[in-house]
Amino acid sequence: MSVGQRSTLRQRLFAFLVAGLGGLAAAAASFAMTVYEASNSRPTPTVAAGEPIDTGRWVITFRGARTRAAGPPPAPPPPPPRQAVWSV
Repeated sequence: MSVGQRSTLRQRLFAFLVAGLGGLAAAAASFAMTVYEASNSRPTPTVAAGEPIDTGRWVITFRGARTRAAGPPPAPPPPPPRQAVWSV
């Protein structure tokens, strides 16, 4: 190996090392933020029916809400497609 190839190899290894350390730092920061937000969660706001909510771009007003034990009933299947039948 010549001197030029060795310095190029060192530069590549250094670049890989720096990129790996940067990725580890980003992963650690993301994990720390997730743990912090999970431990210090904000309470879910409750709103009375008819009270306006300012979302910034729009003002939304819920007229009412309800719950039920099961999901919506399944939709009926679509009708079968029409087929052309030729007899010769």
